[in-house]
Amino acid sequence: MFFHAFRIAVSSLGAYRLRSSLTALGVTMGVTTVIAILSIIEGLDSSFQDTVASMGTGTLYVTQRPWIILDDWWKYKNRPLLTAGDAHYLDENLELAETVVPFTSWRAKVAVGDAAMKGIRVIGSTQDWATMTGIAPTEGRFLAPGDIASARPVVVVGKEVAETMRRRGIAVGDDIELAGFPMRVVGELPGRGRVFGRSQDDFVVIPLPLFERLFGFRRSVSIGVVGRPAEIGALEAEIVGAMRVRRKLSPKMDDNFSVNQQDMFVDLYKKLTGSLYATAIGLGIITLIVAGVGIMNIMLVAVAERTREIGIRKALGARPGAILAQFLVESTLESGFGGALGTAIGAGLAGLIASVSPLPARVPPSAIAIGLGFGLFVGIVFGLIPAYRASRLTPVDALAQGG
Repeated sequence: MFFHAFRIAVSSLGAYRLRSSLTALGVTMGVTTVIAILSIIEGLDSSFQDTVASMGTGTLYVTQRPWIILDDWWKYKNRPLLTAGDAHYLDENLELAETVVPFTSWRAKVAVGDAAMKGIRVIGSTQDWATMTGIAPTEGRFLAPGDIASARPVVVVGKEVAETMRRRGIAVGDDIELAGFPMRVVGELPGRGRVFGRSQDDFVVIPLPLFERLFGFRRSVSIGVVGRPAEIGALEAEIVGAMRVRRKLSPKMDDNFSVNQQDMFVDLYKKLTGSLYATAIGLGIITLIVAGVGIMNIMLVAVAERTREIGIRKALGARPGAILAQFLVESTLESGFGGALGTAIGAGLAGLIASVSPLPARVPPSAIAIGLGFGLFVGIVFGLIPAYRASRLTPVDALAQGG
């Protein structure tokens, strides 16, 4: 019975091409909206996870002020600076820490041959920065303890700077200029791509003592403390205790430093995006419901126009189930075609968004299944009432209504 209903449905769709196209168009628009929204959400989540992963799950960051400041900024504005001496003290006194890494940054101009790269992020740190970030050079080496101790004018470059070097015929071992000072390139780091549309490769790393000579000592450093993820809570308590002793804070005095971890960003991200995602998905679902109502109305019109056909088929012995199957297959085919087309357009739209905007849209495999599934679901649910109405017509009533 199904294959017979399928053949009749395909024949009917071919006979009413314009109406069938208009019916599918509503579902196409709805599924396109849903796919585009899911792709943007997937891209944002993926970029955010990459950012959080780059911080390290077992790393805490001691800073002058907390990463997230809302309306209480005045509480933190007069805090003392953190120094490399604070990092050395923590390194000497923390039992749970595996690595303690001071670092700071500034943006400056890098001259590569005749190319001037402005706004390059200059990171001043130690040989342990590579351990903290998990980034190993693809060419050359990273900073060595001797580079830090003697503040040698050496630099490790990110991929964006390295690519500019290659275009100018400059290799690892040659010199470039940083803020007007000649620097020997000793290593190249791998690319990390873009996060939220922003390059993560436009940076260089130099010894922290050299950074302080070039850009000034009156600048607070951040201190990354690497430990075992299972002991992260105990490590945080140990850091707080050590810093309070270091700064001679009495029990009644508040901390004048902050200890941060990536979970703070995760919580804030969920708060900021939770309602946004729910609203966006809700809009997509509303679009599909509107498309489904359109399918139902058009199918009801189709039943009204084809009552004579229904009457003839019933007079020749067609059962109600066969009529129900015919119209249900028609609505499902129309909606399913619209869903498939909407999935393809939505995926193409996601690629376009990713290429021309900072939004990192990415189509997850689940979105394709959802798009196709929604198309079929809308056709079945909203085609059921017209199909049932057609199946309940008696031959006499159908022939009379059909003229």
